[in-house]
Amino acid sequence: MSRNPLTLQSHLAYPALGIEQQIQQTLMLSLSAEDIRVTQRPPITLMLCVDLSGSMMGRPLELVIESIRLLLQQLNEDDRLGMVTFANAGRLVTPVKLLTPETRGFFHGVLSGIQAAGSTNMEDGLRMAFKHVPEPREGELVHMVLLSDGKPNRGMTHPHDLESLVTRKRQNTTVSCFGYGLEHDEDLLQGITRQGGGGYAYVESGEVAPLAFARELGSLFSMVGTEIKILLRPGAGCSVLGIQGEQTIHYTDRGMAIAIPDMIGGQKIHIMLDMQIKTHARTAPLSVADIELNYTLPGQPPQQISFLHTVQAQVSPDAILRMNPIVAERLLLAEVAKATEEAHRFADKQQFDRAAQLLQPYIKKLEELDGFDQNDSEVRRWHDHVIDAIAVFTRRPDAEHYRRVRKAAKSDISDPTGMMRKTNTSMINLNTTQRELLSKLMQKVFGIPHAHVIVEQGPSNSNPKEGTIFPILGETIIGQNAQIQLDDVDISQKQARLVATPGGYLLIDMIATQPSLINNKPVKGPTLLKEGDLIQVGHFYLRFKMGIAPNLKDAQKLPPSF
Repeated sequence: MSRNPLTLQSHLAYPALGIEQQIQQTLMLSLSAEDIRVTQRPPITLMLCVDLSGSMMGRPLELVIESIRLLLQQLNEDDRLGMVTFANAGRLVTPVKLLTPETRGFFHGVLSGIQAAGSTNMEDGLRMAFKHVPEPREGELVHMVLLSDGKPNRGMTHPHDLESLVTRKRQNTTVSCFGYGLEHDEDLLQGITRQGGGGYAYVESGEVAPLAFARELGSLFSMVGTEIKILLRPGAGCSVLGIQGEQTIHYTDRGMAIAIPDMIGGQKIHIMLDMQIKTHARTAPLSVADIELNYTLPGQPPQQISFLHTVQAQVSPDAILRMNPIVAERLLLAEVAKATEEAHRFADKQQFDRAAQLLQPYIKKLEELDGFDQNDSEVRRWHDHVIDAIAVFTRRPDAEHYRRVRKAAKSDISDPTGMMRKTNTSMINLNTTQRELLSKLMQKVFGIPHAHVIVEQGPSNSNPKEGTIFPILGETIIGQNAQIQLDDVDISQKQARLVATPGGYLLIDMIATQPSLINNKPVKGPTLLKEGDLIQVGHFYLRFKMGIAPNLKDAQKLPPSF
């Protein structure tokens, strides 16, 4: 691992100021974690907190158990694992143990005996899990994964209360959440994730649970910075008015302290501070603030790495007040994210017209940003999401379709601050370690079966033409702006994804303008594809075939999945 895998950059909204000028403006601090292959990772203590309420009975629980068995294969003998379940109350299934061969056998036996029944007392499960998380060993990562398919209906049930519980109890433990199926409360689980400093995944069906575990393990294995803290000391004539978003500032004798979640390779975090600045009466750089970055390398003896950075504004009598486009972009993305949350609150009440109207102005605003021209940029992804959301709202979906769209949107779209990791993201957006681990698991467990689709019919004068072949390997997305790119206004930018599982390929609708069809029947959830199935997406008909695409040299080439 690089000696300094974290870097810090600063950007003032208005970097050039006039003399003796007083102004309120935004200071953006951007942290970037180097995307590197982690060859030697630190030991991990992992506590599983598993919902065993009655709704988990049957196949959902079977697939969770299969996922935990796969998890056992990926952990080393230096790692530790424990498990708590919750239904009517929390229950310690097994305390945290070192994963010796004997312990692995013990866990396999324990997994064979757990059963689902009862209500959902998430509070008691969390309390029990935190209680039995041991003190970390030197250089160790301590992590908890909460798995639930419903909403709490016993003990604490309000999101704020459960989020506060996590904040008070977690100490050195990071917390991630997996939401299974349509009934889980994504807002609650994402709130817990934000307070826990981990990741959130929407597990559309049990068949894709192993992929969610692989992505989460990839995050843990690729951790490059822990105990991250930014200290800020404003310069003369400058003051901090507040911080945007959900982060908080703590005042210390060394300056204003901002705690940052542990960071994985490739992650970027943005902090937006509101500043009051008064410039001096001469042409010279103005020191706006001194920024100190402190963090620890995972798996290393306790030794903080410190980095000092000075933020400066250029002061001159002929300065032109011009907005920094980098800050303008981040502020707009934050505004779009906030508007999207509000739009979904209207849509939750079936007020789809108001939801669409709220988002409509942001299409043009996003198109005017420099990042829009980059096909896979964050700006372009938000633009595509806004277009898809408006199209969905305009069609006034039924309750079940809307719930699927809402969960897919909440899990897939990026967090403009970068604080919360999403583990439903496409393979091409994962970091190096995550891709390698996921590829390894898919090759070992699924065999990554080759498949392909053939365009049998499409709208006239549109692309691709009839007979076009698209190979599929591992995970492939269908949409107007996707790996399988279909030119049809009735298709979402990211309509559906094809995902390899132990049983074959699943078709999973994403933020679909209207449900995809398989053999003329609407897709009601993740659906296992069979040889020869006819997939209808908008006005395109795609024939699904197993095996390597014939005449592969003539087939459309997709962006690499691995």
